[in-house]
Amino acid sequence: MGENLRKQLLRELRDRHTAFAQRFRSLDEESDRQIVRWRYALSSAFDLRADYFRRINTRQAVPFSTEPVSSPHYFAYGYDAQDRIIYIASFALQELPVSAAFILYAPNHVDLLEYSPMGSNAHLLGRVGRLITADDGKPRHYAEIAYTVMGEASTTYERYGYDDSGRLSHIHEARHHSPFMSLRYTYVADLLYRYEGDRLKHITTRFRSSTLDSTYNSITYQAHTRNENDATLFAAVRQSLKTAITEHVRQYIAQRTSEKVYCLVMSYDAVVDDGILVTLGYQKDRQHWEKDHYEYSYRALRFDAPVPSDSHFTMSDLPPDFVRFMLQMREEERYQTIRTLFNQVARDLNEVDWQGILDVTDDFIVFANDYEALEDTHDEIYNCVPEDKIRMLVASGLLDERIQD
Repeated sequence: MGENLRKQLLRELRDRHTAFAQRFRSLDEESDRQIVRWRYALSSAFDLRADYFRRINTRQAVPFSTEPVSSPHYFAYGYDAQDRIIYIASFALQELPVSAAFILYAPNHVDLLEYSPMGSNAHLLGRVGRLITADDGKPRHYAEIAYTVMGEASTTYERYGYDDSGRLSHIHEARHHSPFMSLRYTYVADLLYRYEGDRLKHITTRFRSSTLDSTYNSITYQAHTRNENDATLFAAVRQSLKTAITEHVRQYIAQRTSEKVYCLVMSYDAVVDDGILVTLGYQKDRQHWEKDHYEYSYRALRFDAPVPSDSHFTMSDLPPDFVRFMLQMREEERYQTIRTLFNQVARDLNEVDWQGILDVTDDFIVFANDYEALEDTHDEIYNCVPEDKIRMLVASGLLDERIQD
């Protein structure tokens, strides 16, 4: 039944695209007659897809009444007499909108028609969507087709399930890219909602990709635990991440021939990705780099030496409190707090007795590396390594002494 409905919805959307491809002007004039007030937002405040903002861990904007004309990017929302959003314009550093979407309401479904300008008078109908609702108003299905000037580019279909209490419990999502696209793939995801009493505890997403031939799970939303504050969450994550990294290294090394290691680097992205790349700096590779470059330094790992494939691994199975911490910090754009966490965990890992886990050199250290921050390796070491080890590294010539301002 689900597959038949998906095909039926997509057929209806293709017919919709054919019918409205050249009707931008009439839709624009009709919406002008119906709009009774305007509201604005610096980020998105509306989406037809069910529970869209929470499930992608993005704060839904609250519209305001004054147009932010000086902002480099903003949305304008037109409301009708029934207080429904019927028009959405996106502005970006120019007088005319870069996209204009019309929302059309009908019994048991809502349609989206989104256009983008092409030249002075023409508009491309680039997105056609439909949300199917039940008699009680709850979303049941959503389908969308995206178009480029070359034709149909991709399709999206979502099916929404509810538990016995009427709460959203499951979202099935499938995306297909058309053959002419350079990135052709089928992507399927199932979002599972878990409640604790009346409270949503977390949303877990199970991804499947035909292109990558892979399946993996990710916590895409997790609520705060009761009586939790920033300080208690930070402390809990600091301990759980230290434990997780230590155990991952132990398991990784147990499956390989032991090599003497001079450093361990935790590479991460504070802004986007949750995964952590753990790299082991092998002493033999540092010696080879120093021989070729005549430099005795920790720069060997980062800049010139090729990193062997067996010297690093990605941690994707991460502690739940770490995932919750990352979601919260990113939602609030507190990227420096994320960097502080990794620096503190690195300091903690520098105090671990690695004997029995790794065969380490006398100058072994642990430090963290944010892909986006692009800090110098020496600055990262100063942020992550305890002072007694810093003094040892400076005395041995491995680290330049930091000049105080």
